Amino acid sequence: MSDRERMAGIKNLYRTIDRAKGVFVKDAPSLYLADDTQLTRLNSGENVTQNEAFSSYFARMESGDSQYWQELNRISEERQTRTPDLLGQLRNRRLQIIVPAYREGENMPRFLELMESQFRESSSQQWGITFVIDYAFPYRNTWEYGASQEMIRYINAFREQHPDLASRVDYVFFRRKLYTNTEVLSVGLARKVGEDVLMLEKMRAVSVSEEPFYLGLMDMDVGYLSRGMVEEVMGLLPTGFEQKAKVIRARGRFEKDEIEKNLHLHPMELVWEGAISAIAKMTKHNPFNLGRFSVVPARELAITGGGFAQKLAFTDEDVRHGIQIMWQCQNVEAVEVASRYSTSARREIDTASAVRQMAIDKEGRFDFETMECGALIKMYQSWFKTAYRHTLDNVNLNSRDNHENPLENPELFNQLVPPAYIEAMINAFYRFTLFGIFAIDRLHDSPFASEVGRLRTEFLKGNIAYFEVELGTHDFLRQLAIRDPESFSQLRPELEKIDALARLATEKMLQEYKINYVLQPGFTLGMQELGEGERNSTMDHIELVAPFKIDNDQSGYMRSIKEELED
Repeated sequence: MSDRERMAGIKNLYRTIDRAKGVFVKDAPSLYLADDTQLTRLNSGENVTQNEAFSSYFARMESGDSQYWQELNRISEERQTRTPDLLGQLRNRRLQIIVPAYREGENMPRFLELMESQFRESSSQQWGITFVIDYAFPYRNTWEYGASQEMIRYINAFREQHPDLASRVDYVFFRRKLYTNTEVLSVGLARKVGEDVLMLEKMRAVSVSEEPFYLGLMDMDVGYLSRGMVEEVMGLLPTGFEQKAKVIRARGRFEKDEIEKNLHLHPMELVWEGAISAIAKMTKHNPFNLGRFSVVPARELAITGGGFAQKLAFTDEDVRHGIQIMWQCQNVEAVEVASRYSTSARREIDTASAVRQMAIDKEGRFDFETMECGALIKMYQSWFKTAYRHTLDNVNLNSRDNHENPLENPELFNQLVPPAYIEAMINAFYRFTLFGIFAIDRLHDSPFASEVGRLRTEFLKGNIAYFEVELGTHDFLRQLAIRDPESFSQLRPELEKIDALARLATEKMLQEYKINYVLQPGFTLGMQELGEGERNSTMDHIELVAPFKIDNDQSGYMRSIKEELED
């Protein structure tokens, strides 16, 4: 037998294995639109059963994207071959947490250890975990194949070590692209495959009346999970369809040892989490960035179309965590669990440093570029990696390297956490994130702000990302003030209310952390109130006001950090 024949035989063998495993080979499924009939029924108070919603969803999928539908069935069949009682185990499951797993071998042991604690701390047996693994064709990319097998070995070892938990931890194989050595799609595709497979299996497992089924979404890069976090979520899940459906999120926090090591992370944490928390409590919806662990009702997910399939190349939080459900379903409420879990200090830190440096470079002025950075708009891109990786005035940011405790020394603390640094982030989030979200929430159906409604609709269709809605809303309002002052004057009373809400939410964040500040009075969005800005159609010279002035005396803030770290 020649080498060519031998290689052909090996490839045919692997192809047979691939087919048996039910490998998912499409780049991305089509966009599945909302079921308007079921949505109308649901919003009018009529009951739509879970199986009804699932059946309609998959019927639309089968007729519109038969190849994806076939692959879902193959994936499910492979899972049932590997775990014969899979459907039986899923029958009484109320929550299944989906965890994308791509090259996560080094993180898998730690994550499984954390989840074991959650299992042990929970009295409920009705939740589990499904890892969604990018399966590599072994004859095309040996390294990728090895990475997927490494993760499976960890999962299998966990199940062997903990036989009482084995039935609650499983995995899904899928393929992101036909060729492994090309750039993969976002983690969003893994989540969608996991959602669809689990809804399909739940539909087949239950043929009579059942409790609501919920899908959890979690990344693997967590540092510490609060005790009983999943147990608390389970306690919040409705037990019947007569109760309001919920989108549940858990607040993420930086690890405490990271904050002790790098104190400048703390103001980033307060803005990153405090702003979102304030929005959740003060607006009808919390449509953006619902958290890195969220839970969504599967029935509502199916009725609203199963997510933003066309935007799976975007990152995870912006379009996957309950946004579509909460904007379209009147019966859904947002809930934030009291538990917190740590997250590694990642791109947010670089972005925060960028805000500080840009404030220095621009002598304290806030223009559109500063606002982009401050609102983490560039967080998921490479822009800041090359342009704005700056330290804070060359100060050694590692507080552990200092012999003196910075929380006992105001001068040292102000070096590590400069007031201007706090001021830069606070004002950027007030003006952009807070004001922007309040404006979208309250102006999208105004006859004088049709562009905001259009942007929101485009976002709901999955055609643009959330930051494009925020950017577009700000741009529209400023351009309206220039081109159509009469229409802008009609919006002004509502804009003043929006501005007041954004200021109040910002103040609550500052007060919670005992940060000394002075708030400059007056509504400041109108073109005349922008100060030095030129009245033209470009934004290059238009400055944004910074109404929050941060005091140099931050002794109260120092104490609040110390108390938090000691807690």
